Amino acid sequence: MLDRLLKPVRRQTDDRYARKVSNGIDAMLGYWDYQQRCRFANAAYLTWFGISPKDMRGIPIQSLLGQIYELNLPFIQAALEGNSQVFEREIHLPDGSIRYSIATYTPDIASRTVKGFTAHVADVTPMKRLEQEALAARKRSDLLLNCNFLTGSPNQFALTDEVYSAVSRAEATGQRLALTSVSLENLKEISRTYGPDAAEAMLKEIAGRLNKSVHFADTILRIGWNEFIIISAALDSFDSLHWSLHNLRRELSQPIRWNETQIPPMLCYGVALFPAHATNTVELIARVDQALCQSRKSGDGRIAFARS
Repeated sequence: MLDRLLKPVRRQTDDRYARKVSNGIDAMLGYWDYQQRCRFANAAYLTWFGISPKDMRGIPIQSLLGQIYELNLPFIQAALEGNSQVFEREIHLPDGSIRYSIATYTPDIASRTVKGFTAHVADVTPMKRLEQEALAARKRSDLLLNCNFLTGSPNQFALTDEVYSAVSRAEATGQRLALTSVSLENLKEISRTYGPDAAEAMLKEIAGRLNKSVHFADTILRIGWNEFIIISAALDSFDSLHWSLHNLRRELSQPIRWNETQIPPMLCYGVALFPAHATNTVELIARVDQALCQSRKSGDGRIAFARS
């Protein structure tokens, strides 16, 4: 008899504790019936959507979600078919900020019939921010590793990857490829005579002229302190390559002006062709180095081609 009298009191106490627990967490907890109307909502809905738990009762989920309803609809339908759902979603709050969430829809099944589903939507914004920051840091790290900030060109760490990719494309398409090394031989002398700022100005000028002079599809990399590599893919003909190289040599040989002084660059050029001079990435890079050595030995900055 006493148990029967105390049962409603215990139920009220349990409900009060359950309400305290559900309202004390930041995640949204709600129950939606088969007609997609809210039957229960905790206090978090006031923060997330600006609607009190009392006003949430009976509200259609479409009215609550607005534009994102169509995005959530496949998950809602799947839950009402008896399948649990977990997915990510961005939610715009009443104050204009954005929360990143993970939603879990758990079907309520009784006597093999789906009555509705429970929705648990957790705020994962801090984790998402950390993920975004980590991704941005990785991009900055990749940029620092693969890009020379003085000239804006990719550097030696990117050389093997870039040449490998170009060789792979050439092999797949049957096209020819040229690797050209351009070395600024008097850079140390410029630095000693006119100062490091003059040497940097010369490097930047040479890099700028290279970017203006080569074909738009070519790739330029800065290798070491005073050397650039040009990857020329899909060559039309070797005659056109010769013409381009001589135009490039003429453009790069022009002096730069530094504090009322004309400083002429001293340049050497080495060229290796794929597949004429090499059959793989390692060979091609070695051949262009050998050709550059030949140009240095000539002493007159001539364009030297690798030997087959």
